[in-house]
Amino acid sequence: MYLVPLLAAVSTFALYRRFQGNIVRIATGVTLVFCLLVTVFMSVHSLAFDSLLTLFYAGTFVGMSTRKHFSYLDISIASLILAGIYALMYREIDQLGGALGFMSFCSVLVSMAVRKAHSVMQAAMVNQK
Repeated sequence: MYLVPLLAAVSTFALYRRFQGNIVRIATGVTLVFCLLVTVFMSVHSLAFDSLLTLFYAGTFVGMSTRKHFSYLDISIASLILAGIYALMYREIDQLGGALGFMSFCSVLVSMAVRKAHSVMQAAMVNQK
């Protein structure tokens, strides 16, 4: 489950960095390809993958983050945080409009806070020496 948003975020982010096109079109294309592959897999194995499709779609939101402020590591961390938030809250937040965007925003925000806290701690350690 944690690999699904990671795949979505990194592929969206990488294609956006590579082609510098419209980020919404890139995210939509990535999602459509994944949905097509999952649909073919579902027809062969008759399994339900609804939550994986939802999680993949939310992962593309994370991948839409600006390349000016984020690296692949930041996007990867944010997508793993997204998977954790989704696992904890998907039933409670089901009836709320914009839930996927909100969860993606929170995961990116936490990722940025962790990165900032890490850089502040590094600077403090350097200043102590």
